[in-house]
Formats: sequence, C-alpha cells, structure tokens
Amino acid sequence: MRLLYSRSCSRLRCSKVGIWPTQRWSAGESRDGCVREFWGASGGIEGAGGINELGARLLTTKRVSKYNHNFVTSMSFAASEMRKGGFDLGDGKLDFDKQLTAIEARVTNYLLANKRFEPTHIHDLARTYIERRAKRLRPAVLLFSYGAAGGKDEPIALPAAAGVEAVHTWTLTHDDLIDHDEERRGKPTVHVLAEKKARQELHYGVEESVDYGQRVAILVGDVQHAWSVSLFLQTECPPINPLVICKIVHLLESDAVPNLIQGETLDVQYERVAAEDLSEKDIEDMLWLKTGALYEFSARAGAMLGLNCADPMNSVVQDLADFASNCGTAFQLQDDILGIVGDHEKLGKPVGSDIREGKRTTILWWALKNASPSERKTLSHVVGNRSATEHEVEQVKDIFSKPGGGIDHTKGRAQTYIDKALPFLDKVRERVGKSKHLDLLNDWAQYMIHREY
Repeated sequence: MRLLYSRSCSRLRCSKVGIWPTQRWSAGESRDGCVREFWGASGGIEGAGGINELGARLLTTKRVSKYNHNFVTSMSFAASEMRKGGFDLGDGKLDFDKQLTAIEARVTNYLLANKRFEPTHIHDLARTYIERRAKRLRPAVLLFSYGAAGGKDEPIALPAAAGVEAVHTWTLTHDDLIDHDEERRGKPTVHVLAEKKARQELHYGVEESVDYGQRVAILVGDVQHAWSVSLFLQTECPPINPLVICKIVHLLESDAVPNLIQGETLDVQYERVAAEDLSEKDIEDMLWLKTGALYEFSARAGAMLGLNCADPMNSVVQDLADFASNCGTAFQLQDDILGIVGDHEKLGKPVGSDIREGKRTTILWWALKNASPSERKTLSHVVGNRSATEHEVEQVKDIFSKPGGGIDHTKGRAQTYIDKALPFLDKVRERVGKSKHLDLLNDWAQYMIHREY
C-alpha cells in the first residue's frame, strides 16, 4: 500500500493582507468575566501581582464556574515565578515541567481572553477543552523554536502559539466525535456536553439530543478552526513582516490541515483493513499525518517568526521543522502505548478504547506478527469489537505487554524517532550557536517518549 501526501511547501504570493496588532490590557483587567492578557507595551508583565489578583477575583466571583480551578492555580504559579525572575523561557531557572506550566498559563490566558462566539452553546463548547489543564506541547515547541532561531521578544510569538493550540483543539473536538469518545482530560467530550445541553436546556428527547450533540460538535470544531487562523493574524506587524504571517497561514491551510485530515481519514479507513495487510511504514506514515505534521508546522512557524523570515525552507527553519516532525511521530507512538497501559486518572481519557475501536497501531501490528495461534485467535475476536468485555480487553493488553511484545517494540520505535530528531538540533547549534532554547527543545524531545499522560 502506498500513501500519497505532500510534505512540500509551495511559494505564496500575497497582496494586501489585513493584519492588526494584538490588543493589550492592563494587569488583572477583565470584561464579561473573561481573562485578558497581561503583556505591557514593553513586552513585560504589567504589575507583578496581576495574575494572582485575577486568580483571587475569579475565585470570588459568580462566574468562577466557567474556569477550571487548576487553571487559576497555574496562573498563580506563573505570577510567583515572574517575581523570582524565572518565568522567561531563556533564563534556565525553571525545570522543564514548570516551563510547560508557565506556557500553559500564558497560552490559556490569551485564548480565553480572545474571542466571543455566538450562540452561547458554541461559545461555551469552543472554550471547554481550553479551560482544562493540558500540556500545551505544540505551543511549547513553537515558542522554543522561536527562541532557538533568534527571537528575543516572546510576546510577539504568543498569538501564533495560541493559534496552534486552537488548531489542535478543533482536531480533538472532531476526533472525539469520530472515535465515539466520551471523556477528554477527565471530563465529558464536546459532543457529550452538547447532548446534555440539549436535554437540560432545550428539553430535547434522547435521540434528538444525541443528534444535536453530534451536529454541534462539528460546528464547534469548525469555529475553532476559523479562530485559529484569526489568532495567527493577530501577530504584531511590525516588527514581524506581514509576508511572514501570510506564508505561515498559507502553510497551515495548504499543508498542515490537509495532512491532519488525511491522517484521520486513513486512521478511520485502516480500522476495516486487516492489520496484516498494512506495513509498519503504512501505520507510522499515518501517525505522522495525524500528529507529526502539526508538530512540524509548529516548529516551522516558530522558527520563521524568530528569524522574521518568509522562506519556510530556510536551513534553520527546516532543521527545526525536521526535528519536531520526528518527535511528533514519537509522541503518537507513546500515545498509543499510554492508550493501552496508561493510568486513566492521569490520562483523563479511557484506557483500552483503542482496542475496542480496532485502531491499527504498531503495537497491534507487531503482536499479530509474533502471535501464537491462541493469541491470534484472541486478538482477532477482541480487537475492533466494541462489545468486548473488560476481561477480554485485559487479555489483549497482556499479549501486547509481554516481554518483546508490541509495547516493547513500539517503545523502541519511538526512541528511534527521537534519535533521528536530535541531530537536527546539533545542526542548528552549528549555525546559530548554543542556546538555552535548544536545550529546552532537547528536554521537550525526551519528554515526548517518557511522559505518563
């Protein structure tokens, strides 16, 4: 089986493009219960206590139910780190996990402050995943790549970091609907929430509510997609050349998004293809399309902003993109592992659902390749059987987890992709010199395959 997809970046000619500067707000300022961004005109934070002040305000207002308590906690952490001078991504004072927490607070703050959608159901559901704690790995690689390429003023890259998170969020909204998942980050998925709203607020019947949930989830994903583009266009010009933003949006819409959709389509199609009829390359190429493509885009966009360069094939830009591309595939391989043997509480989503859905993973591919007749019979009966019992799912997990089995093999494949990725950072060091942002990217790569959620 041969996969056809393009990883090329075509040239773009753009005429007059309307790009407007990011709106700035004072520390702690809010309107309609929305959090506003705290960047001052100098690129710093206006008021050391701004985030803690807002956190206290949110916790004492009637609108607090719209915000996740952990989000407020993460903003308070960010404020405390800024007082210590440790919030800046380049100062090396925070360990990697705290760097991610700081980025989460900053990106989440920007997103929640940014847009009002109508009607209310669309507004609330478009923001629900953003209000939940998340790793924000795609914004992180964009910001780290921005710094690694020479970017000095991180707030300039913040709209793009928020934009790539909005892209990721709309793919989750649609993916959860496609996969019939009912839980995301420990809470109900968008289509489940929409179904509940239909019953409780619109007084629909059961079937009408399910139908409403599915329809609205599609629309929520669509508006999140549009939102993501508007976020990229909020990048300040100057200092960034408008052609750079124009090119980044073109790459998003002409390359990254089609690749994401192709990967998701193949994932759905492969469920009805015998795993033995697929090669491991078929599966890993599909994983790259689903996941690696957006990581590649994130690093490319960050590097283009850092260099203020509209050429996506610039050597530094390409090296950082290739680095993130390989890490993205490793991330998805690790995700497949966690989907089998991860901790439900940490993951915030069901463990074992990939077995019932019949997902074609390298774990399954390797297990079938090396299965005994009895193991093959079990795999054939359980994988793809949405009515499989917990006991049957556990039997499959045992087959996958045996020494030298599918889990061990996939761990090795993930490590191989990280080993392919790291030399690209060495090439960037040779071109631009040592950088703490490059050290953060190295930590980010290791995190991709050692994370537990």
